[in-house]
Amino acid sequence: MARNRMIKAEFFRDEKIGALSPRARLLFLSLIVHSDDGGTARADARLMRSEAFAFDEVAISEVESAFRELVAASLVIERDIRGSRFCDIANFHKHQKINKPSEFRFEDSGSTTGALPEGYGLKEKVKVKVKEKEKVNVREAVAPSGSASKSPEDAFIEARKKFRRITGKNLGALGPRAREWAGLIEREGAERVVEALCLCAKEKKTFLSTSDFPLAYFLKNCKEWLEAVEIDREAKTTTADEVDEDELSPEEFNRRERARLFPQEPGSEGKAN
Repeated sequence: MARNRMIKAEFFRDEKIGALSPRARLLFLSLIVHSDDGGTARADARLMRSEAFAFDEVAISEVESAFRELVAASLVIERDIRGSRFCDIANFHKHQKINKPSEFRFEDSGSTTGALPEGYGLKEKVKVKVKEKEKVNVREAVAPSGSASKSPEDAFIEARKKFRRITGKNLGALGPRAREWAGLIEREGAERVVEALCLCAKEKKTFLSTSDFPLAYFLKNCKEWLEAVEIDREAKTTTADEVDEDELSPEEFNRRERARLFPQEPGSEGKAN
């Protein structure tokens, strides 16, 4: 299946491209758009003719001649995969940015009918796969504990529900702030960010209920609300650590009451009553 590819303006002013016949140039463009995301394309002459010259009366020999021009110019590297003819586009990943690479359609058999220069074809494929794996590992390494199970999208859905419950107003859509939100979730953790948003909604309920951009306000002041969450958590922890007087023994309760009502003079600690 053909894919959308980047063709730069420099392509048409390149001397190596200019030295090709018009038919070879068109064939080269066809191979680029019909290659897989690793830069490998089928090089069967009949298939190339149907893809590049669907409306032209072009003989198989003429297609083969155009392909030979590309090989001679080192623009493609011919090779064999399980008895079928393929080619690698030279410098494919230098000129093509693949945002969401799909599985490579054409696997390697290890057999080539021409030298495979370093950085071309299969080696480029390996580099792409390694880079994608490294990105995943980096995301896992920097993700705060407890946040790995909740994606930025899931965290935002939860935040929207809680915000609406508190203010009665819709938080809105992420839109152009999606990257900023995702970065915040990655740094601080989904639970902490959602908690900060809820605290902001409670404290600024009147203001946010009438604001047209509540999410923008929160993201702009998120540092302040994240710090407020920490203060709130510490206060709750301190309260939880205090022992309820109802749980004290009668002796301990009486001792504390005497200490409160009759404070000891400085230096009198340890003296008998």
